[in-house]
Order: sequence, then C-alpha cells, then structure tokens
Amino acid sequence: MKVSLKNVPKRTNKVYRPYYLNDSRFLLLMGGAGSGKSVFASQKVLYRTIAQLKHRYIVLRKVASTLKDSVFNRIQGEIYSWGLEDLFHITKNPMEIIYKPNGNEILFKGLDIPEKIKSIEKPTSVWCEELTEFTELDIIQLNLRLRGNLPNYKQIMGSFNPISVTHWIKRFFFDNIREDTSVLKTTYRDNAWLNKEDARVLEDLVNQDPNLHRIYALGEWGVLKGLIYNNWDIVDDLPESYDKATIGIDFGFNNPTAVILCLEKDQEVYEKELLYRSGMTNTDLISFLKEIKKDGIINENMKIVADCAEPDRIEEIERAGFWIEKSKKGPGSVKKRIDVVKSKKTHITKDSVNLKKEKQSYSWKEDKDGNTKDEPVKFMDHLMDAEGYAIGNSLDDEPRITVF
Repeated sequence: MKVSLKNVPKRTNKVYRPYYLNDSRFLLLMGGAGSGKSVFASQKVLYRTIAQLKHRYIVLRKVASTLKDSVFNRIQGEIYSWGLEDLFHITKNPMEIIYKPNGNEILFKGLDIPEKIKSIEKPTSVWCEELTEFTELDIIQLNLRLRGNLPNYKQIMGSFNPISVTHWIKRFFFDNIREDTSVLKTTYRDNAWLNKEDARVLEDLVNQDPNLHRIYALGEWGVLKGLIYNNWDIVDDLPESYDKATIGIDFGFNNPTAVILCLEKDQEVYEKELLYRSGMTNTDLISFLKEIKKDGIINENMKIVADCAEPDRIEEIERAGFWIEKSKKGPGSVKKRIDVVKSKKTHITKDSVNLKKEKQSYSWKEDKDGNTKDEPVKFMDHLMDAEGYAIGNSLDDEPRITVF
C-alpha cells in the first residue's frame, strides 16, 4: 500500500495545522476541555513517525497504568481513522507501535517512578500528556536525555489544562519569555468535531463557577477557589488490611463510567480509581467487574453502591452475581454525602489520576454576587459522585460491614 501524507493534515482542526511543522524545543498545547489538543498531539506523533526517518518517539503519562486508556488508544484510533492499520505493528504488552516501512517506533512509558527516566534510551522526541501531572524535575531530566546528533529536530510536546496560576509550568515557561518554546492556546471553539452537548456543558460553567469556566472553557490560567475537599493526600497503594470496603459506581456512556474502591481503616478512608472510561455499556461494565473480581482486586464481600437513577442497570448487575444497592436519594442527599466524605481523612493512591484531578477542581457553586452555595458544580464530578455513593451512602452506615 502506497502512503501519501498530502491529505492527512486536512483531518486536523484548522488552528493546529501549522504546528505539524513547528520545530521548537518545547511545544506547549495549552487549553480548555474539548479543544482537541490531545488529538492533535497524537496526530503529530503519527505524522512525524511516517514522514521522517530514524524516530523513537516516547509518549509519556506520569502514571503508567493510565497509558492504555488514554494516549495508546488515542494514537491507535488515529491509525485506523487514517486507514493505515496495515502499515503498523501494534502490541499491547509492552505498549509499542512500529511503522513497518521505516522501522520507526512509538513507545509508551510512565514516570511514576523517577528512575524510569533513565530507562528511556535514545529518544528522538517526547509527548507528555497531562503535563500538569509531571514535576519540574521530570521535564528537566527529559530535556537532558533528548540529545545527540539526529536527522530531525528534537522536541518535547506537552498538552495540558492550565488548572492553577501557581503551577510550576507557569513559572517555568510563561513568567519569562523562552526562545526555545512555542505555545498554542485553544478552546472548545477551535474543535470542529466537538458535539453540541459537550459544548453546552462547557458554556454553562459560566453560570456555575466563573473560575472553572475560565480554565476549562476559555483555556486560561485559573485560581481554584471554593474547593469542597482539602482533607486528602496521596499514598503509594491501598493498605493490605482494612475494616470494611465499598465500591462506588457512577454510570455513564458519553460521559465516563466511574468506579472507585473505598477501604476504611482506623476511621480513615483509602481510595483507588478502578475505572474511568466512556462508551461502556452495562455488559461491558459487568465484564469489567468480573475481571477485577477474578484478579482479586474486589471480592464478593464488597458492597457496590451505584446511582439510584439507573435501577435497571443495578438490577442487571445484581443478577450477574454482585452485591449491589442503589444510592440514597431525597432533598439534600448530595450535600449529606459530601458532609460524610469531608468528615473522613482520605488517602488516594498515586495511580488514581482522574480521581486526583476531580478532587483538585470539585467546587461549590457561586451565585451572581460571588457567594458560595451548598451545591457542587456539575462538571468533572463522575468519580466524586461514585465516591459519595461509596462513602456517604455506605461506609457511614450502621451496622458496619467487616471484610475478612
């Protein structure tokens, strides 16, 4: 099959097209949600892999376990959308994509252990997805490893939402002009393929929280305020023993289905994100639950609490052999769940990246005068809802459930 790249960039949103040829040492794709920046980053990785010789492109997330459901699937999806699947060799373990005509490699790595940087051999360029997850030292060390005489330009590309004006990224790249850095700021309005429902959700943020609207709709640096939770920290893993356990599920399809495991030990809660994926049917979800049960991640003594708005899905999961109950409902039920969660010291495993992101932005609504309301902003809250079902509807119940 003969490959022509002549028409490939036409599949890209107009604002990104000139950046296929951008050769700055650092290319920052900064913007709001739904702006298409991660899609373009995957397109540029593919374009260079096909068009240039002698590439070992490294695609990074801070946590390795998040690679498959994000950057790996995204680049694989682009290969299929371009109709080039016969020209690539794709393996999932290890996660690698090789372009057969020239042998160029796309390798996928996590930097959750700092020493992993040393295992990245002879990179030619790097894409850091969710750049805000990385540390300043990560980027400095990556920059040092990107060296040597190569036939093509060497580039570190980073895609991110500008969540906080106090983040090191702003100081490192924005507070002083860097000649080696190019920045492209985009919003959902730059994405011709964003569906109208998602666009409305982003536009409605202006009526719920001006700051979240500034970050996720306008793509500007934010100053997060009115945060609901500050009683949490990051831990390496879940404890081996615990007093009780509950699983929370927030159903979704276009929005992600979110599943969280909550363990209570000595009156403190340990949480792990188990699932955060869009496009899942109930059959898919049941298969996932069976798989993690088989792997010993969950067991039959763990109660599942799920969104009461989906009784048919709950009944189907129960018929599949799981102990599942619907969440409590009624006036003030969301606020009551939040109050219970706030009363617990919470520890989040370091690989729960979407859970961490939601915790960092889960905020109270404000009225037009800037006064805080007792109602959370309905945005990026899927794991927050699942957490509320698990902790607010179960771990606080009596009698308490002991898991042996």
